[in-house]
Amino acid sequence: MDRSWPWRAVRELLCSFYAEVLPLEVFVRRLQMHTLARGQPQPLVQDGDPGSYCSLVAQCLVGRLADSLISVWFST
Repeated sequence: MDRSWPWRAVRELLCSFYAEVLPLEVFVRRLQMHTLARGQPQPLVQDGDPGSYCSLVAQCLVGRLADSLISVWFST
């Protein structure tokens, strides 16, 4: 029996949820436009943020999406 099948199903389900909400490229473009409109960019993690949020950024956003974010950010 393939032990990875439950994880593959979970990953596919999560990807489908995120795909339905907003594609990553669109999210990054909107974030970039919003940041540029506000002037000085704000860091993703700031002093006083909850530990769970900091952990999410460190493990998910930075660890797994950094390459996608950087490539989209610099391609515009």
